[in-house]
Amino acid sequence: MDEKMNKRPSLQFYPADWLKAVDLQMCSMNTIGIWINLLCRMWEAKEEGILIGKPGELALLVGAKPGEFKRFLKEAGSHNFCDVLHNVTDCYAIVTIKCRRMNKVFLERERVKLAMRDKRLRESDVPSSSSSSTTKKHKGEIPYNLNEPNFLKAWEDWQKHRTETRHSLTPTTIGRQLKMLAKFPAARAVEIIETSIENGWQGLFPDRISKKPKETPSNFGR
Repeated sequence: MDEKMNKRPSLQFYPADWLKAVDLQMCSMNTIGIWINLLCRMWEAKEEGILIGKPGELALLVGAKPGEFKRFLKEAGSHNFCDVLHNVTDCYAIVTIKCRRMNKVFLERERVKLAMRDKRLRESDVPSSSSSSTTKKHKGEIPYNLNEPNFLKAWEDWQKHRTETRHSLTPTTIGRQLKMLAKFPAARAVEIIETSIENGWQGLFPDRISKKPKETPSNFGR
């Protein structure tokens, strides 16, 4: 009857609650037996706690004879241990049977699942480019002109260096250092960071780095 079977391996059943349900215990054993079978079928339904079908079909589903199922419907209506919607004058009309407790738990679980899904969607509602995802791995807002792999790697090494020397960067320091580094091209910002790491410095000092390119030996004039 349903497209999707319940994937959970067990149904929560509380014997004490079952025995204390006076409205159910006042019914015949015929009705009680049919009801427990219906609960198992409801647990497997797409919307847990609800079964819909013709009386004859539902009777076959739980292994009951038409007369036994007719008596079940009558007692269910009289004692109200479940919700039954059907046309009593038409024995071929569609019947809807609902276990209030099971359906309530199911709807609440679905509500929580939808809320969690919406939360994840809101949290992931950011640009999906590789540069944006890479930037999120680093603390602080990476300036646009520095948002490239070489700088991101150097900046990660710098934070690791500070942590290893027990001088972790504070959010304020991170913001100020990134603002300062943004004044330089990415290649020079990387050089500033690498120089501080190589010398074991706790700060970044652009003025300590020569702006002149390194001289390379010439083969002429020897």
